[in-house]
Amino acid sequence: MAMITESKIYCGPCESQHSTNVAERWCPNCDEGLCSKCMEYHKVSKSSRMHKTITIENFTTLPDFVRNIDHVCSNHENTLDLYCSVHEKVCCMDCISAEHSECPGITSLTKVVQGVKESAFYHSVVKNIEDLTEFATKLQTNRKNNVAKLQQEKDLLTGVVKSKRTEITSHLDKLEVHLLQNLDFTITLESQQINEAVSHLQKKICTLNEYKNHISAITDTATDMQAFLALKEINKNVVHEEETMLCVKESTGMKETSVRIQFAKEIEGLVKEMQLMGNVELKKDINKLALPWNEISAC
Repeated sequence: MAMITESKIYCGPCESQHSTNVAERWCPNCDEGLCSKCMEYHKVSKSSRMHKTITIENFTTLPDFVRNIDHVCSNHENTLDLYCSVHEKVCCMDCISAEHSECPGITSLTKVVQGVKESAFYHSVVKNIEDLTEFATKLQTNRKNNVAKLQQEKDLLTGVVKSKRTEITSHLDKLEVHLLQNLDFTITLESQQINEAVSHLQKKICTLNEYKNHISAITDTATDMQAFLALKEINKNVVHEEETMLCVKESTGMKETSVRIQFAKEIEGLVKEMQLMGNVELKKDINKLALPWNEISAC
């Protein structure tokens, strides 16, 4: 592979001849950069004339993990040009002999990746990301609305408490303060848990948006082989996001929370004997937002 620095990519063939020239194009098949002179040879050489090159500018827009996809087997130093559908693994000839000799359906990698950007698999990965992003956004909005609802209920209940206080003597002043502090503390604590869920969902949304951006870059500039391998990696991460999203939905901060005040029995008549004006209670219901996929497992 051609040498890549933070600012420049150098011509691979020139480097093999101990010369340093900045590359102008990138050949995904050869996995190296080409200067203008070497590009001319590359276009007419029998072994490379059918290769499709891209500009260095386009190459650098690919995600790092796509650019760093290795086309050579790390175990046998052969070209990775075969695919085992049983293990869903890219292999070289020696890999097949050593580990996959009894696996049916060994296929040429070139054949497997052909048309991957138009495949059902490609669209499935894209749709999963979009569905997860949409669902996470809905959950985030739902949680923010819950915080707002709790604040509204707090305001309403504060009014109820004050109305009740007007019916009894000043003896309840300190009990009222205690109750409202308890209410405020409870709402603050619960809101903090929900806001933590909101922040967690925002991180997931950012991660999913990053996957969308990766796919956009792959669609525009990656080869079919790069796209296929990259999509396998992205899909693995998306499946993980699906599993963790269910756990997030079942967490404490995702419960649909309401608040109410249960007045003490003594409030109606036994003012002098009362020690509490009431208790703040939370009601937690299961979040009714439907998942965009079949629930795989519980947390």
